[in-house]
Amino acid sequence: MQLANYLSSRNERKYTVGDDENKVVVPGAQTGHIEDAHDYRFFLYRHWSLFDAMCFSPYVAAKMKTWKKQGSVRLQEMLAKMGISLEECKQMYQFMAPESKNHFSEKINDPDIKGNYFLHDPNVTRRSFFRYNSFRNPVAACDVVHAATALVEQCSTSTENISFAESSRLQAFNEAYDCLGMHADEKLKKGLKSAIDLQKLIVRKAGVVLEDSLEVIHLKRLYYIRVETSTSKKPQAIGDRQSHGSNGNTDDEVDSPFSRPMVLARLGQYIMDVKMNMDKRREQGWTQNKLLPLLLRGEERDGKCFLVGIDPRVSILGNKAREGIDMDSLDNLCNFKGMFKASARGLGVIYPGDAFDANIVELPAEYADDFVYNLSIWLRGASRIVA
Repeated sequence: MQLANYLSSRNERKYTVGDDENKVVVPGAQTGHIEDAHDYRFFLYRHWSLFDAMCFSPYVAAKMKTWKKQGSVRLQEMLAKMGISLEECKQMYQFMAPESKNHFSEKINDPDIKGNYFLHDPNVTRRSFFRYNSFRNPVAACDVVHAATALVEQCSTSTENISFAESSRLQAFNEAYDCLGMHADEKLKKGLKSAIDLQKLIVRKAGVVLEDSLEVIHLKRLYYIRVETSTSKKPQAIGDRQSHGSNGNTDDEVDSPFSRPMVLARLGQYIMDVKMNMDKRREQGWTQNKLLPLLLRGEERDGKCFLVGIDPRVSILGNKAREGIDMDSLDNLCNFKGMFKASARGLGVIYPGDAFDANIVELPAEYADDFVYNLSIWLRGASRIVA
């Protein structure tokens, strides 16, 4: 908030031409300046089509179920009611007419649209920071984060050539670091494309899980998903529709993506956001007493696998799902660091998460099922403490 107020006070006196009533703001007048503004909750929408960005966004998916055919139709219906051309929405956002962008910005905040399509709690926009480089399009803080995290995953995981794998990891880290700079447009573009490709993969996988109730195992105090090798099953709305705003190649540059903790975490958070916005009875939504932590087991790689815990307390889309529940009980259930460590110790294996993410552990694959069993026992004990 302090940074936003500081930038606002500075920008009132800068980046304008003309005087008094004729004063015009020139947002790109000074290379590298930063502004505070509101931004849509659509995944990297400035860097591909607005329609795809909405389809693959956790926010819109949680509200409209866009991985299904009827969800995609509902999104098109909303755009039609807003008076937005579907053809324009399916081209690159940067090529949309300024009048269309302004019209969309006005209509998306219309109370009737927001009410009928549940674009609230949280609001369809959020506060963000933008960096302007000369007169080019602004880059949002979240754009850079998505680009950097995608680039750092573009490294080899092979154990056949250790020196090559280490060199690959170093190169990936350097590229991710470089894309944070002011003049690394090519690295940033590469990262943004990779982030979009990864998001497509994650959403398609999430659609398969959400459509098949057998994919999610409901333990006593835990939801558990074993992420298998990519399947041929595809959600109707996304998997069968060619992506717009890209070169048509949806192959991901990251090998074995679901053996990587960052990808697993994003998959789990996407599923958590959607399930917390589903009806408890009709759609088996995760609300009230059904609101539990989620554990994902990644694909096996070189005899090991990652297990990633997803905390329902951190979902920004799940405010309604958390109403009327015992937060003390939920706090105990989501003490991943203590329980992960205790569950691993019970198997006689080392828990290497003390200095990293508390919700991620890497174990020999042969111990994974026993780890889940131990964790479920600890969770049952934690729930009794509060009760």
